[in-house]
Amino acid sequence: MPREHKRKLGARSYKNYTPETLEAALAEVKTKKLSLRKAAEKYQIHYNTLWLKLKGKHTRPHGKPRVFTDEEENAFTAHVIAMSSFGFPVTAWDLRLIVKSYLDRQGRTVRAFQANLPGKDWLTSFLRRHHELTQRIAQNISHARAATDEETVNNFFNNLEEELRDIPPSYIWNYDETNLVDDPGKPKIITKRGTKYPERIRNASKACTSIMVCGNAEGRLAPLYVNYKSQKLWTTWTEGGPPDARYNRTSSGWFDYQIFEDWFVNCLVPILKRQDGPKAVIGDNLSSHLNVHVIQECQSNNIKFIALPPNSTHLLQPLDIAYFRSMKENWRKTLSDWKSTSHGSRLSTVPKDEFPKLLKQLMEKLEARGPENLKSGFRKAGVYPLNRDVVLARLCTRSLEGNAAIKDALGDSFIQHLNKTRTESVSTRTIRRKKRLNVPPGRSITAADLQDPENDAHDPAVPSCSTDHRTTRKNADSSSDEDSVEYQEIGESPEEFSSDEVDQYQEQIRGSSFSEKDKSVGNFVLVKYEGKMYPGKIISTTIEGAIINAMTPFGKQWKWPLNRDEIFYRNEEIVMKIEAPRKQGRREIFDVPELT
Repeated sequence: MPREHKRKLGARSYKNYTPETLEAALAEVKTKKLSLRKAAEKYQIHYNTLWLKLKGKHTRPHGKPRVFTDEEENAFTAHVIAMSSFGFPVTAWDLRLIVKSYLDRQGRTVRAFQANLPGKDWLTSFLRRHHELTQRIAQNISHARAATDEETVNNFFNNLEEELRDIPPSYIWNYDETNLVDDPGKPKIITKRGTKYPERIRNASKACTSIMVCGNAEGRLAPLYVNYKSQKLWTTWTEGGPPDARYNRTSSGWFDYQIFEDWFVNCLVPILKRQDGPKAVIGDNLSSHLNVHVIQECQSNNIKFIALPPNSTHLLQPLDIAYFRSMKENWRKTLSDWKSTSHGSRLSTVPKDEFPKLLKQLMEKLEARGPENLKSGFRKAGVYPLNRDVVLARLCTRSLEGNAAIKDALGDSFIQHLNKTRTESVSTRTIRRKKRLNVPPGRSITAADLQDPENDAHDPAVPSCSTDHRTTRKNADSSSDEDSVEYQEIGESPEEFSSDEVDQYQEQIRGSSFSEKDKSVGNFVLVKYEGKMYPGKIISTTIEGAIINAMTPFGKQWKWPLNRDEIFYRNEEIVMKIEAPRKQGRREIFDVPELT
């Protein structure tokens, strides 16, 4: 494959001056302020070059002629930027394929390209000519996050403007939890050229420790809160850490509502009590972060608890935007230095009695730039100063319909690539849980055993199956089956109801609609979750709602899941009280008359 010409090492340079320098030299020669020879000496430009430029000769650029004109390359640049704004940035390989498609559509054949596919050298030269483009590592976001639209952002800021009115930046706080892992990462090393698998002897694990971080728009941090994964807490696990840090433990290592309440009451509230007037605390809307006592503390201390919209922390969470990245980078450096010591090199994970000391070193490294990073996060999230435009400018526009300007600018090759990417990414398929099989030891099964539910019910030797079609809101501290989710083209799911249909349904059954007297442990109720209704049983109650064990659909009937699906539902999500589900036969299948 022909390659673009590269200047040999030591050969004379074609051009060692800027266009501005050349114009200045020619201007002095034309006005007879300097002779050609004096101008060549002054501006360090060869005499022959000045003479040729003065006579208007050799005006074409040096080197081999380019394949594409300036207009074509500018069009490529505009298309690449447009694709990135849609949330589907092109890679280097994608751009080369798109250029090949462009040439094929025109019927052009470029001999320098193999089968019209540009090489890596062309791509390098193209990026060098267009400084507005650069290669960066992209951050992956889920489709749920990408679905955050202008309406969601505008509604949030409409409410935020009212809540934050006349509140100074030192009174606006943002909290979020994060993990510090025991793996220092994979650094670049120097080794022999051609080594296929360079390795470094260093113990590491996938373990992590959860911490709660909270800071205000003025750049001040509240004391850290560390939550270990353990059944017990020992004194050595709390020694030598950052000032005023607090420590706790849970069996999962994650923050549940009790740990969050302890952090809120003992770390944040004492700070907020010393601030006169209304205060604002901004964080995610996890149900594990709210309980009655937290709400009461907010009311008694004039604290406004502001929840972020779902799937929007990458846009609206100041700590996520500008603080945690620096924290993780410095943590990897701190961890790498510790693992280079004689003591740390022998251990695969960070002992809990060493963690506070390493955490203190981390916070000392963040003291220099930490406050500025925190303020930058509030600024980029549009929280302080209040500015929704900075967030709206970062939204991914994913629709071409109705946008004639962009549609006209995109060429056929880019439109083809964009439509293919969008079609693959937004294709809808029903999400269904895998079936958990209780296989007797030593017995094999076939697909036919799983396809005949009648035989399953009567033959105890056939493995039983459980399918859960709901996407639960359980937190990461519970035992989840997230890794067992699969995509199926077919599957049954409960009937979906819009909010208006649910309201109409409540009107029809107004005589039996839900009230506080019906919110008793053991009662059966209908709950609304993501536009669908499920029957369930009340396990415990609070002022705001109740914890309910919901059933899972089984065709047009219902069954109790193998793993109890206990989730907290707010009062407005509980539709009505119902009679106990009726068992059908001996298969543990139930009929719910209110949903038939």
